[in-house]
Amino acid sequence: MRTIVLLRHPQVANYADRVYNGSYDVGITAKGARQFLKIGRFLAENYKPDIIYSSDLIRAKAGAYFISRFTKAPVVFEKGLRERNMGVFESKSWKQIVDLYPSEAKEYLNNPLNFKPKGAESLIEQRQRVEKAFFSILSTDKRNLAVVAHGGTNRIILSIVKGISLEKALEIHQDYGCINIIEQDKEKFFLIEENNTNIYESF
Repeated sequence: MRTIVLLRHPQVANYADRVYNGSYDVGITAKGARQFLKIGRFLAENYKPDIIYSSDLIRAKAGAYFISRFTKAPVVFEKGLRERNMGVFESKSWKQIVDLYPSEAKEYLNNPLNFKPKGAESLIEQRQRVEKAFFSILSTDKRNLAVVAHGGTNRIILSIVKGISLEKALEIHQDYGCINIIEQDKEKFFLIEENNTNIYESF
């Protein structure tokens, strides 16, 4: 039995704009830094991951470095853990998307699994990428580990753990800095906690 701590990255600098960041690189807020200072201490005291795997986007890297600071665990960056590439939708709010790409916005709502905006990847393609990266990590590293990724990436991983469809995965909520605790026993997964933000919600 080993423990996998799955986290969403810290609060991002443009969070108030409610935009689709996707693979667009954006920094974190001071609140996001405080979130992960507390998370780092919490993981060091309670879970002690041996290694941290992180998306290579800045917002995830920042969270991984904060955890490493307290746990002393090394960090490995994995491009396969990135958020979905949203192409021309990236760094735009839904209102901007509807105004600029009305037909694409409609198709995005009508066909969420297969449709991809110009320059983007579909949700199915993202799942294939994330699933490949996740199982590659699990097969090559048998230690307790932390994974710092993104809302969309986490939903895919949690759908694998829970054995639910990709459509159902869209209903999973992941707050900034949330913690999901997964236990793995050979080929079986057990979800112990999901979207836990209790350790810093006083901020």
